[in-house]
Amino acid sequence: MNGGNILSLNITGTPSLTTFTIQNATYFIDLVLVDSGTDNVEGLPTGLTNALETVDTAVSIQTDRCVGFYRLRSLYELRLHAQAGCDYFLKTLTSIDNFTLTNAADISLGLSSLKINGSMILENSVLPSGVNDLAPVAGTGNTIDLSQVTSAGWDLNITSNSNVDIDFGQLESVDRNLAIQNNTNCTFNFRQLTKVGNLLTTDNPNTTLPIFSNLERADNIHLRGYIDTSDGPNIFPALTYVPGTVMIEAWNSDFNCSKLVAQWHDRIINNLTCNGTDNGGNTADGTGNIIDTSSSESRSSLSQGAWAGIGVAVGIVVLAAIATMTWLVVYFKRRLHKLEIAHPPQSPQAHPGEEPAPLYQSERAEIETAPIIREKPDDHVREIYVPPTVAEKPNDEVYEMATEPTELQA
Repeated sequence: MNGGNILSLNITGTPSLTTFTIQNATYFIDLVLVDSGTDNVEGLPTGLTNALETVDTAVSIQTDRCVGFYRLRSLYELRLHAQAGCDYFLKTLTSIDNFTLTNAADISLGLSSLKINGSMILENSVLPSGVNDLAPVAGTGNTIDLSQVTSAGWDLNITSNSNVDIDFGQLESVDRNLAIQNNTNCTFNFRQLTKVGNLLTTDNPNTTLPIFSNLERADNIHLRGYIDTSDGPNIFPALTYVPGTVMIEAWNSDFNCSKLVAQWHDRIINNLTCNGTDNGGNTADGTGNIIDTSSSESRSSLSQGAWAGIGVAVGIVVLAAIATMTWLVVYFKRRLHKLEIAHPPQSPQAHPGEEPAPLYQSERAEIETAPIIREKPDDHVREIYVPPTVAEKPNDEVYEMATEPTELQA
């Protein structure tokens, strides 16, 4: 086949196919290579082993063959059922949305740095017990080297693996869920993980759960299994805040809950459920029992976050009340002023003998603002002369005259 772009290629169920050649293909929408050719390391038909070395872009690739993707740099989904001893040469691939990796023991992905934008699944990677005594085929032995993966935008699920060491040594964040479940006789490396949405590690027999020495923030944490105590009881030394619940179900009886209880008292952990020794004096016998702080009232005060929330709420209520009162005062003043302008009060006339009606406020204001007549500065008030009056002499009597007085002449 010759061509620059092939939209879809599906080679499935052709174990007897011996020759197939692709030249100059650079782009695929869907590429499926499953159950084709022999089952050895060079398990593809002649001409197909290196036929994909020119592909640089694809939407979806699914294969269980040993294929080298030498130039692949843009890919949405990769479903890889790996073959032991194979090198997939994914060095140029720096980001991918969804990655499913199956049977990943003793392979080399050849990654340089990989960012998972969506989700990753690592599953069903099984080696026989005692594999460490065997010479590794691809130089990885029982280690699944994914240390080049730096982040997962959604979920990371690690499930149903056996007798392998799983290395995510450079992984820094998983935005939603990190689930480690149903793995047997495995070890894990997550020492650089700083942030995770929900951390869930449950039902991993003969497996020591990983140490999260740099974990700072998680929404919820649930650990059930054998907990590594080599660094002491403080399994989350860098933890700053867990708003949800931390639930620890230790299978080893020597696990100590004291550091977790101290972090709960310091309000780093919101709710804590832990079984182990030294539960902060809250158990009857001090060992092997569960301390559940989800409804405890032993902390006498609210958390700093709660106090901050209360302070903000009170401030908002006070400001709203002040703004409401100010608005009401201004509104009613304007309303009253408009009413006085539209309907001025009338002063009733007083009838004779009646007292005048009291003045309204507006009338009083008008009178009070009238000009005042003042006395001229140089004028003085002088006393008015009153002539002396003749007073009646005491004990005098008035007598009638004998004759009537005649009229005076003009």
